[in-house]
Amino acid sequence: FSSTKWLVVIAPSDVATPQTKQLIQRLRQKIQDERLLHLIELFYRMAPVGKVSQTLNQLLLNIYWSEVDHNMQYHKQYVRFGTHLLIGMNGNKKQALASLKQLQNHIENDITLRLQRSLTLVSSRQGVQFLDYELRTVAKTNTLRLFIPRALVEQQLLRLKAMKITRNQHYYPLHRP
Repeated sequence: FSSTKWLVVIAPSDVATPQTKQLIQRLRQKIQDERLLHLIELFYRMAPVGKVSQTLNQLLLNIYWSEVDHNMQYHKQYVRFGTHLLIGMNGNKKQALASLKQLQNHIENDITLRLQRSLTLVSSRQGVQFLDYELRTVAKTNTLRLFIPRALVEQQLLRLKAMKITRNQHYYPLHRP
């Protein structure tokens, strides 16, 4: 991600989960084993709404996103973690917006995933949130850096009982036995 000027983040909440029928049809294009497809359909029917169906959705959505991966080869700066995507673009704003529109059309028309909101182009100097971390370009070195939000560090230290925070926001380390 060196010399990246523009960033786009696609989070799971940005994409509507396809209907079961649509998902099974897509799977039929990739999977020849009808018994496996029938088993997947049974999982969907029997899975209570909640964690099981969400996990199954996330797993099967990877089939959709693998098609995005294949078509993102021209973007050298592209990372996908499950259904989270980070795309880095170079060039001027007009070129980046044209690439963004092309990507949005590809996702909605070719892959047939419905976006909940329009994709947004963000300056790398402004930064974006990706997988609970902040990514932004540091002006001095012109490189994209990963920053861990203070709240995430505090949360982890509190969870590990390694520190406490007083009412007036003073931090104190806790000794472990």
